[in-house]
Amino acid sequence: MKSTITIEDMRGDGDWDNVFSYARGFSIDDIEKVIAAANGANDESSWIAIFKLKDGTFAWLTAWCDYTGWGCQEGGESHICDNLKDLMLGFVGIENCQRLGPDILG
Repeated sequence: MKSTITIEDMRGDGDWDNVFSYARGFSIDDIEKVIAAANGANDESSWIAIFKLKDGTFAWLTAWCDYTGWGCQEGGESHICDNLKDLMLGFVGIENCQRLGPDILG
């Protein structure tokens, strides 16, 4: 699967800037490739992304905010794994896989 959202789209975007505040152990500059990503919507769906990092590991990043936007009610998390399969099975979850597309692993 090729993500339609690129790192260039994320860089400087206010929502993604807030999402990246939840990245632990990596930054936007550590990303080699966006494997899959989906924009969120306030009080509806989370911003989600899977990345291949420059060091060969894979990262999951997700964050959300309520209807008032970032800075009120919000949250997020990130995880890094040595391989994509462990990341998908351990952290991404079925609902997020469905949002990202059926061929996410393939």
